[in-house]
Amino acid sequence: MGFEKRGAANGSGTPKQGTPELGSIGSVAVPRAREASRAREEDRMPVSSVRSLPGATPAPTERQPPYSGNIDYFSAGKLHGWVVRTNARESRPMVGLFIGDRALIRQLASKPRSDVKEAGIGDGYCGFELPVDDAAYALAKRFGYQVSVRVLDDPQFEIGTYTLPKPLFGGLDRNSPMIDHCRMLLSDELTLMAKLLARVDRPVTWPKLGKHALLFDKGRLIPESDAAPDTDTRLPAYLDYVKHRLHKNRDFDTDGTPEDRDHFLHWYLTGYGTIRRGLRTPLPHDVIDYLNAPFVIGGQKHTLTRAMWWRIVDDGTKLKSLDLSDSAAFLDLLYWWAEKEAPRLSVEDCLVPARHADLLRMVPTARKDDAFPLSNFMVRLQEDRSSFQFLDPTEEEDRKLFTLCMVLCSASRPDLLRYVPAGSLRRIFARQGETPSIFETFYQAMTLQDDPVSISHDMFAALIRLRGYDLQSHQFLARTETGDRLHAAALPIAADAERVDVQLIGPFEKASGLGQATRLSAEIMSRTGLRVNCVDFGLDNPAPEGFSKVGKMSDWKKARINLLHLNAESIPLAFAYGPDVFSDSYNIGYFYWELDTPALCHYLGMELLDEIWVSTEFGVSIYRPETAQPVVNVGMCFEELSAVDKDAARRNLVQQLQLPDDAFLSLVAFDSFSFVQRKNPLGVLAAFQKAFRGIDTAHLIIKTQNRDHVSDPMQERIWKRADAMIAADPRIHVINETLTYEALVDLKAASDCYISLHKSEGWGFGMIEAMNLKVPVVCTGYSGNMDFCSEQTAWLVDYKDSYLVEGDYIFVRAGQKWADPDIDDAAAQLIALYRNPRERAAKVEAAFANVRQNFSADAIARRYEARLQEILKTL
Repeated sequence: MGFEKRGAANGSGTPKQGTPELGSIGSVAVPRAREASRAREEDRMPVSSVRSLPGATPAPTERQPPYSGNIDYFSAGKLHGWVVRTNARESRPMVGLFIGDRALIRQLASKPRSDVKEAGIGDGYCGFELPVDDAAYALAKRFGYQVSVRVLDDPQFEIGTYTLPKPLFGGLDRNSPMIDHCRMLLSDELTLMAKLLARVDRPVTWPKLGKHALLFDKGRLIPESDAAPDTDTRLPAYLDYVKHRLHKNRDFDTDGTPEDRDHFLHWYLTGYGTIRRGLRTPLPHDVIDYLNAPFVIGGQKHTLTRAMWWRIVDDGTKLKSLDLSDSAAFLDLLYWWAEKEAPRLSVEDCLVPARHADLLRMVPTARKDDAFPLSNFMVRLQEDRSSFQFLDPTEEEDRKLFTLCMVLCSASRPDLLRYVPAGSLRRIFARQGETPSIFETFYQAMTLQDDPVSISHDMFAALIRLRGYDLQSHQFLARTETGDRLHAAALPIAADAERVDVQLIGPFEKASGLGQATRLSAEIMSRTGLRVNCVDFGLDNPAPEGFSKVGKMSDWKKARINLLHLNAESIPLAFAYGPDVFSDSYNIGYFYWELDTPALCHYLGMELLDEIWVSTEFGVSIYRPETAQPVVNVGMCFEELSAVDKDAARRNLVQQLQLPDDAFLSLVAFDSFSFVQRKNPLGVLAAFQKAFRGIDTAHLIIKTQNRDHVSDPMQERIWKRADAMIAADPRIHVINETLTYEALVDLKAASDCYISLHKSEGWGFGMIEAMNLKVPVVCTGYSGNMDFCSEQTAWLVDYKDSYLVEGDYIFVRAGQKWADPDIDDAAAQLIALYRNPRERAAKVEAAFANVRQNFSADAIARRYEARLQEILKTL
């Protein structure tokens, strides 16, 4: 980086106010210290005989200053000097580097200075070396590169000022301090730009969205709905689905109360929009127009949109200072919305109307003849971002650099391109023959590459298109041809990827039953001979990750069949936020559900699909009466295990819980996210205590996870009752942690009995895994587990039908029911298992044989392949 040869320092130990400046100081430290020492000696002489030495503190005429010191020189990015307290042998003042009135660097003046000590000043530990980094250097430019050093113990005392050597900017030189500062500020954007450049030449296919129109349909999909007869006011399907899925139907009667539609839209914009964290929530074109409509206030010159008004009313400070008659204040408000609030809500692509974008892109009249003029938006952004305040908007080079930085930032914020003047965009990408464009030169300097990087205007347009923005039209690709807004519309798919037979989509990474089912389906599919692609998709699934063995994942591809291992309430999420791999494919949803009828938020997902798979006849009974699509029971397998050392697992568990060697161990295991009402630990506790009253060797282990993350009041009350029962019985042990699958298998293998007094199960992994480990199973004789549980393979517990009430489970609707296990019968089954080892052995062997023959991966693969081949023949 080029500098003038030396800077200049002024002052040597001067009070900040009321003291005249002294002469210039050179860069040699020792003479300065010695001269200061001589000055101190001469302080004791008559005033008439005192000599004022260059660079020394003049002899005081009335009293000595509290400190003596000097700024010596600037070298290698540090400002060197010293300071001592007057008449103090030892002193370590705290000093600060100031630019204007802002203290940037603080440091204790304690570095060794033998020259100062030899001059008879202090003990020699009084030096400072204040670093001046690029940010400080850039800020100093605004003050003519002048800095000062002050004693922070007495901030009015200024040791001196110093004019830093002025950098020679050198345009877009990679060694320029301004480029270096921008490189540090925009490291994330540079990384993202490099990734986009690596992808830009790869051919892609843009979505057809042939099956996505249903997300915006206003027909009546949900039964029992009092949907408004007027389709103009009825919520479109996706918004109605969200209303039911997140239980907002309790808060908003959008069908019966017109104003509740606005209240719901406000929540959808400000609540649901922030939940989605950067994803583009579906919005139909008429809702977008409604939210962007001018909201006129009589007597006010300017108008805001309805969406802006809602947020301004939410923000009391904005409302208090609102002045729509002042054009500058109006532009400030538009900037706040476009730069801060709309991106925070992830609506900068659709709720900053063109009329407002045009105003923000406009160049102030007084600056219209500038080269690289700053638009109304850019002026405010540069003032607002402290990291860019080192730039001087009156300088052409600084405006050019800011424009380039803003274009680079568009890699992460494409909307910024809406506010860059069109002439500036053309100019930075223009080439003169073989000479690289301004942007290419800038990017080469920023990335420190030896060779130029080719980024033509067309290449940049293709690159930014991958980020969902069309540079030519200044439109976001998330807007469909009909004007609806859909995240999937902006997601391309690699066109050169091979089309596979089946694409398996699901929460592979999640440590949950659904995650396990997805991983098992991948294992099953690997045995079919079909070409399969696996994609991880776990949006909104709260289960932890990192506890399961996950195979190779891939990007989304085109497939003849998509198998979505998602429950019905998650199917719309895949269509809304995943790439469109669905339009030219046969789409199957694989559902697990525990209640006897679908939830109201299931119906949109069901309609988006061509077929529904379930793992049990119970699942067939849930969905087949409610849809015209085929509902097929393809089954599910257990996880194949390597050899399990049951004796070692038992020893480890006995040692871990400090159990007696002859303990009879019953185990109940469940995820607290699966609702304790359904898993019914209270029933297990009651049955265990009833069955094993007075039997000290009987112990119960309750294995759960995520208990500490459950905040539902009803579930908390259940846990409170369970805690009281657990505390009163030393035979009961609780393990509340997420275990690896191998550790969970060892826990089951170490147990003498597995209990599931569930009220309903979609499948029942815990039970079938116990059977595969030859662990006896006591379970409710109801729901999905009955595909592999019978009187010959398990100890079945009687039950009564029980109707659910709101809060019993997620997505409860009127008339749904599940089982209420009979505690007396459960206790009888437990004691029968405990007291009859011969029957226990017989059922264990029968259960093991059944699951090995009918529910192995090979057995289920035959069922999968048979159905998939039937479908493939029709495609």
